Amino acid sequence: MYTPAKATTDGWTTAKKNKRFAELYVIECGYNASAAYRRLWHEINPDKDESEMPCPNTIRTKAYAYRHKEAVKKQIEKIEQKIEESQAIRRNETIFSLREIAFNEENSNTDRLKAIDLLNKMGGFYTENYKVDANSTIEVTLTD
Repeated sequence: MYTPAKATTDGWTTAKKNKRFAELYVIECGYNASAAYRRLWHEINPDKDESEMPCPNTIRTKAYAYRHKEAVKKQIEKIEQKIEESQAIRRNETIFSLREIAFNEENSNTDRLKAIDLLNKMGGFYTENYKVDANSTIEVTLTD
């Protein structure tokens, strides 16, 4: 699991700001750049109150600028990769546990069937995929 760096008030270098913005953007603010910038501003300026915060237009502009910095983009990719890796590990652990339940004859049939059902759902066996040609025409007739 990705753990964000602890914010400190001393020594806010550009690299630390970029990294913290990326963490806030991805992990804590749900990919909302303006919210991430506001949180970063509060962390960098703990002694200032809300009335000293930049206006909303400035926040949007600065958030956009942060989000499109090359260093921030790379940091966001790193964070997303770490999150994806941790999710894959958890998914694999879940599959392993379900397999143990499904194929252990000491478990009840109900538990075994439920484990098999969950494994099938996780494997995508219950979904039907349809290939749609974007150039085809579909005619629908509605009657009363």
